[in-house]
Amino acid sequence: MMMQGGNPAMQLIPLGVVLLLNKYDIEKLGYLMPLRCVFLLVQLCCLAVLVKVRLQIMNMPEGGKIQVPATVQMGVEVKPALEQTTREYDLSKWGEQLQQHVVGCLVLSFIHANWGYVMPLALQCITVPLQLFEAPMVKIHIRGHPAQGSLKRPFPPPSMFGLPQTPQAPSKPEKKEKKE
Repeated sequence: MMMQGGNPAMQLIPLGVVLLLNKYDIEKLGYLMPLRCVFLLVQLCCLAVLVKVRLQIMNMPEGGKIQVPATVQMGVEVKPALEQTTREYDLSKWGEQLQQHVVGCLVLSFIHANWGYVMPLALQCITVPLQLFEAPMVKIHIRGHPAQGSLKRPFPPPSMFGLPQTPQAPSKPEKKEKKE
């Protein structure tokens, strides 16, 4: 999951963890197994939150239709534009978020098991819950925020580099000049 701009804690807390891990060696202090257990517990808790979000989505009314724009990545249309109900849209976003969570967890577990890197394991224990807390689906269905402003569906797509995207200005119709 990419970090979105806006909340300074999203950048400062992981930075503090990196500084602490550079100062203290988790393996030499004997905290590697507890860190692995914390990683597993954090991943399971985040998965439980995602399941709760799904239950909330399934219990919500269908809602009105939403025009979902095409997804374009690097100039190529990856997903065509379509019309969905609010529930269908939320379920599709939930599926994307679940996939992102599971793949990230599996890739990091593979990296740690094969090469023994500890820093990413510790960072995931912090960043995954922070990102989940800031996710639009959690804000709407768990935290009770209204679906307006930045939480208005369809959600703005995250940028490739995790930077906040500026909203596109609405196109202005061209004015025709009158000839006198």
